[in-house]
Amino acid sequence: MARKSEWQSLIDDLEAAAATRGAHLTAASPSIDSLAAALHPELGRDQKARRACLHPSASARIELGTTAAAIAAFDDFVDALRLPQTSHTQVAARMQALAATFRCADRALVNIASQLAGVFDNSALNVTLARHDLEGTDLPTEVPLRSWRWPGPPQVGCPCYGGKLSTPPDPRPTTPRPDQRPAR
Repeated sequence: MARKSEWQSLIDDLEAAAATRGAHLTAASPSIDSLAAALHPELGRDQKARRACLHPSASARIELGTTAAAIAAFDDFVDALRLPQTSHTQVAARMQALAATFRCADRALVNIASQLAGVFDNSALNVTLARHDLEGTDLPTEVPLRSWRWPGPPQVGCPCYGGKLSTPPDPRPTTPRPDQRPAR
């Protein structure tokens, strides 16, 4: 009996996730609907039914991993943000759907957002990498880093340490060695 409830929980989770897709992503991922239709509460006991779910499951993952699905999920996200009456829950669901499309393509939404932020900030490196990804241009042999330098200890004369120290002072208290202790 416990198995039945676990399978029902899986079915409920899939149906809930499928219901959070917007119109664009729903059109771009029809295999999710066929997978949801193939699921039933007795799935745990029926090996043939589980095998029948393999193809729709693989197809859904492939569909969600395409560029078209990511664009569709982004369009759904933007549509949700445009409407002031859209609930925070629905906006969060659209964001999760967008992140899921990137996960299915073995990418991370955080990395994509970081790359986009670099392009918007006009970072030469990010712009060059974006052009390479989008247009197939060659990668440069030298990385354009103009004014950036590796972080290191403050230089001699650094104003943040009074212009005297080459490294910051050690904040840990020091205990004098026995030969440095004052005589009693």
